Amino acid sequence: MHLSAEQLPDNSDYYAFRYGSIVLAAKYGKENQQGLFADDSRGGHIAHGSQIPLNDIPTILGAPTSVLNHLKLINEKDLTFNLNGLYPQNKFSKGLELVPFYEIQEERYIIYFPQATQDKIEIIQQKKAQEEEAVRKLDIITADKIQLGEQQPESDHFFDSKDAYDGYMEDRHFRDAKGWFSYQMRNRDKKCKISLSSVF
Repeated sequence: MHLSAEQLPDNSDYYAFRYGSIVLAAKYGKENQQGLFADDSRGGHIAHGSQIPLNDIPTILGAPTSVLNHLKLINEKDLTFNLNGLYPQNKFSKGLELVPFYEIQEERYIIYFPQATQDKIEIIQQKKAQEEEAVRKLDIITADKIQLGEQQPESDHFFDSKDAYDGYMEDRHFRDAKGWFSYQMRNRDKKCKISLSSVF
């Protein structure tokens, strides 16, 4: 039995860890799992709950050849390990505990971890700062906006529909319909009434 790191088959910078034939994973909380458990309803086997954005997953900071050096054995009997050297460092200063994947039940988990060098992290930070600045400038000139498929924003905008449903894909909520759905948008200067409606 020995530790090994497994890269995604497409050679992208994501790695999983094994101890012998046992796949290791990190527990990542039980919060906000509504819609993530299967039931016997029509389509109930399809997960439609909130997902954790990929950008929120901790990154192994260092060279691809050194990812295995970040994993240390904690308890051989329980097969628990500590994964350290993660980014952002202030949030994951103590690392994450990895356990056999088969032990994790009914909670979020991470199997594949992104890996990046310090130079790549800085490029990612610069790109993120540019995107945030673009969003900030757009917010300044925006009268109103809504996040489709999210409960509170839709309630605030008097959501109405017929034969419509919501979903979640690639870190984004969405709404679709066989019929129609609509919102009432706010208008700061009160010069006109604004409504947004989509028909399918």
